[in-house]
Amino acid sequence: MANRGEAFSVAVIGGGPGGYAAAFHAADLGLKVALINDEDRLGGVCLLRGCIPSKAMITAAETYDQVRQAEQMGIVASGVKVDFARLAAWRDRVVAELAQGVEALCRGRGIDRVTVPSGRSISSDFAVLKRARPVTRSMPRPRHKASTP
Repeated sequence: MANRGEAFSVAVIGGGPGGYAAAFHAADLGLKVALINDEDRLGGVCLLRGCIPSKAMITAAETYDQVRQAEQMGIVASGVKVDFARLAAWRDRVVAELAQGVEALCRGRGIDRVTVPSGRSISSDFAVLKRARPVTRSMPRPRHKASTP
């Protein structure tokens, strides 16, 4: 977590896939990066509420359907049912593990996480905004390859 008044080379706004990827790239270039997000967890809508939770539920539904159809192959599984509370808990664990993975990747690159409630501002030399036009100037190459935990 960044200290109040700390200076950064780059402030990336948005902790979704575009934001954290931009922060990773900037950190890999050796820049001091603040990743600014309005939520406690990184991942954005895709990881926290959209793509990943939906795909987890789809995977569970497909598994249930395969078990139900297995009898055609001579595999009999009686009493198969869905425990929705446990299914939701499993989905939430999947999301939490992936969000923790993104956090670990940030820590490993020395990226400072900043949670900013709406209406507050942070200044930097350069900002990468999600859904912004791509930067057209040439960026320096990374000095080293980032390692993943």
